[in-house]
Amino acid sequence: MGEFFSFQRVIMITGGCGFIGSNLVQYVVHKYPNYLIINVDNLSYSSSPYHHENIKNMPNYKFCEIDISNSIAMEKFFSTQSIDYIIHLAAQTHVDNSYWWALHFSQTNIIGTQILLEMTRKYNVRRIVIASTDEVYGGDSELKLDEDAPFNPCNPYSASKAAAELVAWSYWHSFKTPLIITRANNVYGPGQYPEKVIPKFISLLKQGKKCCMHGSGTERRNFIYVDDVCNAYDVILHKGFLGEAYNIGTDYHLSIRELAYELIDHIRGITNTDDMDEYIEKIPNRPINDFQYPLNSTKLMELNWTPEIDWKDGLSKTLSWYSDESNLERWPNMQSALDESGPKSLNSYKPE
Repeated sequence: MGEFFSFQRVIMITGGCGFIGSNLVQYVVHKYPNYLIINVDNLSYSSSPYHHENIKNMPNYKFCEIDISNSIAMEKFFSTQSIDYIIHLAAQTHVDNSYWWALHFSQTNIIGTQILLEMTRKYNVRRIVIASTDEVYGGDSELKLDEDAPFNPCNPYSASKAAAELVAWSYWHSFKTPLIITRANNVYGPGQYPEKVIPKFISLLKQGKKCCMHGSGTERRNFIYVDDVCNAYDVILHKGFLGEAYNIGTDYHLSIRELAYELIDHIRGITNTDDMDEYIEKIPNRPINDFQYPLNSTKLMELNWTPEIDWKDGLSKTLSWYSDESNLERWPNMQSALDESGPKSLNSYKPE
């Protein structure tokens, strides 16, 4: 374990080849050269190790391909490491997929989280920050939701995250496991696999295809740029109080139809809504589609965090990233994400 002695802290980030994880890994590797960052990811269909080509040889970065829901592999990993902090982002997150892969969502999101809690307890990890979601609150509130709002998950994905939270809170009460929970609004930005609405609409429109919109598209989403979320995790990791939950949100929101219109304007140069509708294809709605998730992030702001990237700048950065076709080569299976049937299997992409 001599490799760890030169580092002030060793931070394990799970899901570090996914969207938020890859941005966070880049953020902390560059900001904290005195921290060793260990990226643990199972390289499922929406992950890509190519996010980290620029840092793979840096002395404070290490990648380990491990599935967090494999208890034997995790036990072996922790027995050979000296982990100080964990930021747990690894999860199955796409709501559409959760309707037909529900058991897999439970395996990854619930069992994987509990295995990490066990490792935290057994190997004396000083702090674990667990990413949950705003969707645990349900989507029918017109008022801002604070961290004490009741849970009302309405789909298999949000139910699996709510269940993982309940397991985590049981470890806090039973074992005083040093944990913090986060619940974020919809995160967007560079590096997001195009099954999620913003990169999916961008990719379809750039191919001259229509945005596939659930139902009438009246559901509203609050969007937060990924850099602001990375900054939030930095603040929570260093200043957050154990045994607390923190909302990570913004007040900026728009409907999915409004989002489609804005992207059609940017990409196709069309401004008349009747003409815009030619680039929208209505598809059957989800069995249930939450309306909105307005969050009260006052508790996090009291730790001196505030979102800094407004929608206009964040969207511009996002559009620029997806305009570079070489970036899309990070996912050889990307085209399957633009098909409503989704990837052919959860492990359809394994890098050479």
